[in-house]
Amino acid sequence: MNRRRVFVIILVLSLFPLFVLSLYAEGSEVHGADSIFKHEGLTLVWATLKGQTEEETVVYLSITKTSPLSDKYSFYRVLAVDPFTGDTLEETGLEILKRENLVLRKRLSFYDYSGRRLHFYSTRDNFEQGKPDLIITYFGVPDTAPEITTREGVLEYLVQTTKRVSGE
Repeated sequence: MNRRRVFVIILVLSLFPLFVLSLYAEGSEVHGADSIFKHEGLTLVWATLKGQTEEETVVYLSITKTSPLSDKYSFYRVLAVDPFTGDTLEETGLEILKRENLVLRKRLSFYDYSGRRLHFYSTRDNFEQGKPDLIITYFGVPDTAPEITTREGVLEYLVQTTKRVSGE
């Protein structure tokens, strides 16, 4: 083997671990495909509380830890995203990820900033370094999210759907 070939092989072998580490540096990003979504032990369920007017209509997002896979996540935050400019607004600060979490927003807040990015962190340090371990992205309120006319009905739907999906 000539020196050049040996050099290239050594270079590739020495850089490969750095490449693999870079894949995990920012965590994975997945698209939330529906109003009911499961990933890595997290179950997300969307519903809308239909108000008398659009100003009174509220979107509910339930985030539930439904398996031990989700125990690696301790914190989360939600960003609203303008799909045209990419600008973001912080919807929640850093929140402790409890077993059951609920994010409520007026549906009007989705008009200009229709996207949502849910960042999940294993540690506070990862948050401070801007390195989420998992990002779940939605381009808007899922079309399949039901519109329900009472708060009690929304909460019951979220609980029952989470139980059904997670097999509880």
